[in-house]
Amino acid sequence: MLLSFCVITKNEEHNLSRCLNSVKNYIDELVVVDTGSTDQTLAIAEQYGARILHFQWCDSFAKARNFALQQIRSEWVLFLDADEEMVITDINFSFSSLLNNSKIDGYQIEIQEFYLKNETNHTGIKLYRHSDSYYVGDYHEIIVGLNNIQLLNGIHLVHYGYSPNALATRAKERIRLLEKLTNNPEILDLNLMLTLEGLYREINQLEKAEDCYQKVYDYLLPKLITQEKPDKDRGLQTWLLMLGLQTLNTNDYDLSSLIAQVGLQWFPNYPPLLYLNGKILSQLSFYGGAIFYYKQCFQCYQQLNDESFDKGFISYLPAYELVVAYHYIKNDQLAMFWTKYLLKIKELYPKVQELLDRIAMLQ
Repeated sequence: MLLSFCVITKNEEHNLSRCLNSVKNYIDELVVVDTGSTDQTLAIAEQYGARILHFQWCDSFAKARNFALQQIRSEWVLFLDADEEMVITDINFSFSSLLNNSKIDGYQIEIQEFYLKNETNHTGIKLYRHSDSYYVGDYHEIIVGLNNIQLLNGIHLVHYGYSPNALATRAKERIRLLEKLTNNPEILDLNLMLTLEGLYREINQLEKAEDCYQKVYDYLLPKLITQEKPDKDRGLQTWLLMLGLQTLNTNDYDLSSLIAQVGLQWFPNYPPLLYLNGKILSQLSFYGGAIFYYKQCFQCYQQLNDESFDKGFISYLPAYELVVAYHYIKNDQLAMFWTKYLLKIKELYPKVQELLDRIAMLQ
């Protein structure tokens, strides 16, 4: 047996058929680990001949996935979410040649968001040898124990999990779990707080979303002052940007500068923080320094492997600010250069037209 497929389910009757149908012709074993479905999920799994196992939910995605891995009978596993669909784009694609490569431990697969058309595609480790691997993290679980990982071409996943119905159905349970996991202010998981803040906004609980900002601010401020980087830094980059922009919007230049400068010490050449430094200097009318940081957004991205930020920070956002900065220092030639750049990329980014309209008002 070469390849097993595994999926964890709970009330996935609207997704499971699509998911299983997309993989059934490519795998040797179908494993469905159910955590308490009350709809037709199990009946659907039976229709596809899946081996069905049951796991008592314990508020830990990592434990559920590790239980599933223990049940796999083959060396390799394709582990998808029930709301994902596999799409083969290369007619010559074959799993067998991939699985026989002894130098590779796993493969990342591109994930496209069905309901978020403007979002940049991302990747996830979905195909891997499972003998020495395991998951950590009760929420936003990640796999460890894999050494050589490559990006898989000729295949991608489509994720349907951000449909309005799915978000509304899952938000309450996810918030309950996240509130439980972020209840210790002394050891704050910034990545979980980021997710919790976003969920509050999705269901319009804006006061609770602002509470997340305050909780993270209270946790980070002493560390920013002492420049002591938190041990757990997943989500830290995004929080620095969010807090920096929030304080900048209230004209608290001292605090926003502290966040931006210490942030760059912790994450050198990170485009969103370079952009933040540029915005601060622009609002203070220090356009020469602002231009330096905006240009760095383009130059430093080539040095990064990090894909966890909006690509607007390496394209239209600093480009627009460069147009404005050059306009105010009366360098019309360079202002026009960056305007032409925006015109060139406007088909790629829907937000560019709004920026071009603003530029027209500067004339």
